[in-house]
Amino acid sequence: MTYLIKYTVRFVQQNSEVSDEMEVENGTFFIDDEDRNIKVNSEEDAKGYIRSLYHDNEDNVVIIPQSVWDSNDGLVDTELIIDSVDIK
Repeated sequence: MTYLIKYTVRFVQQNSEVSDEMEVENGTFFIDDEDRNIKVNSEEDAKGYIRSLYHDNEDNVVIIPQSVWDSNDGLVDTELIIDSVDIK
């Protein structure tokens, strides 16, 4: 089973957003916020996988626009919004 996660990263200071999507295979392993090894077995786990990548580094899930890097604030505050999860 494959989960298609659609999400948006919001760059707070620049008031801009980038949306993208990623496929997550059932059985994929990742380390959660509490340093536990998690195996993707559900939609919630698939969301957790995306959150884990995002928390490691925003550019793991989106291409950060040059305008963010060029702004006075640079890359400061971001938010991850999970828009939807579809099963393929």
